[in-house]
Amino acid sequence: MRETGLVWAGAGLAAFATVGALLTLGLVRPWGERFPRWMPGLSGRRVPIGLAVVPATLVALSVTAASLGLVTSPQFWAIEGGFSLTTAPMLLWPLWGVSLGAAALAYYLRRRGTCRSCGRG
Repeated sequence: MRETGLVWAGAGLAAFATVGALLTLGLVRPWGERFPRWMPGLSGRRVPIGLAVVPATLVALSVTAASLGLVTSPQFWAIEGGFSLTTAPMLLWPLWGVSLGAAALAYYLRRRGTCRSCGRG
């Protein structure tokens, strides 16, 4: 795997997944509303709603669509020989996509402010 660079691809995917998990956690925690102190120029400023909601929504839609396509494909089950421990985590991907979409919606609703015409939040 080192000769083909597959090790680096795996490390990149693992790093990307870790960053994605931390950013997802920021959607549901209060610390996800302000940039941290270690970010020069942005420290303490509010995170724009679109900067968090748009990527989260795109990833939620992509993960949900791709995982439903994968799990419902007969070729997928034929390659793996049916249900196994290697396919079990993939069955959770549609749930992950829907959960990420719900977290993005909750973030948007929490941060949107009050309505200018009716005054409700």
